Amino acid sequence: MRRTHYWLFLTVVIISVTACYLFISNSFKTVPDDSITVNEINTEIRVNAATNCVDTAGADISNDLENIIEQISKHTQCSQAVEIAGACAWGSSADTKIVASAANICESELEKNKPSTKLLSLLAEMQSTCREKYDTLEGTMYRSQHAFCYLNALEWITVLSYNEE
Repeated sequence: MRRTHYWLFLTVVIISVTACYLFISNSFKTVPDDSITVNEINTEIRVNAATNCVDTAGADISNDLENIIEQISKHTQCSQAVEIAGACAWGSSADTKIVASAANICESELEKNKPSTKLLSLLAEMQSTCREKYDTLEGTMYRSQHAFCYLNALEWITVLSYNEE
């Protein structure tokens, strides 16, 4: 029974993250001070749809928050951290801790890429959109959705920063 609830919840999270991504990508028509539209940038951002929440040995860690955070912190690439965060999401305010761990990885990677002011401005705008959408909503599920909205924006900007000259 618990396994059924887990997969149902994971499906809801994936749909929510997809909706957040679509909302964000449709909310921004242009990169600030530039004529390139978001739709013109050939960068594919995948939804956090890893199939299993497991450690490096393959053991299920979906019920162990500290182990999830530890597994995320072992990675140096944003995409890997985001994949684990998505696979191990709980759909509650606990996801803020999971996302914070993945966001640290993404922020480190983004800092190394030295993104332009334009990208940092776009990230701030996207994060503002996440706040506007979820801050007024009550419930732990919305804290989770807000956190993943923020993380997806951060991952998207990190990917874009690799394509800058």
